[in-house]
Amino acid sequence: MLDAMCPSLDAMKEARIRGEGAGPMLEAGVKAAWAGAEHTKDLVATKGRASYVGERGLGHQDPGATSYSYLLETIAHCIQEG
Repeated sequence: MLDAMCPSLDAMKEARIRGEGAGPMLEAGVKAAWAGAEHTKDLVATKGRASYVGERGLGHQDPGATSYSYLLETIAHCIQEG
């Protein structure tokens, strides 16, 4: 999960520093979260529930990182709609 959370937080902080509003800030976070989640396909999990599958998890996105990315994407969508 942190593989998506940390990059999204960094991207949102950078967008805030640039003076962007909530919508663009969240969009930057969403983009970074999905990139982080995608990167987990190349990793063997050593923490959390995903660590139980070991090397069998290679080629599969971490479910926690994916869930976080969907959650952030939904929040961003709701902010833009509202």
